[in-house]
Amino acid sequence: MGTVILLNNNEMTVIEDICEADFLDMKHDLSNDDTAYISWYEDYDTAYGY
Repeated sequence: MGTVILLNNNEMTVIEDICEADFLDMKHDLSNDDTAYISWYEDYDTAYGY
C-alpha cells in the first residue's frame, strides 16, 4: 500500500492506502497528459501512514 500525489491543472490530490497496481493504472491513463505529475510513495509503516 502507498500514497499517491497527483498534480494537475494547479490542483493537488493525495490518495492514501492505494496499491501499486492501481497507481500504475492511473499513471498509464495520464501518460499522454503533459501537464500532470503523479508520484507514488510506499507506506512502510501502515500505522503511521506516510
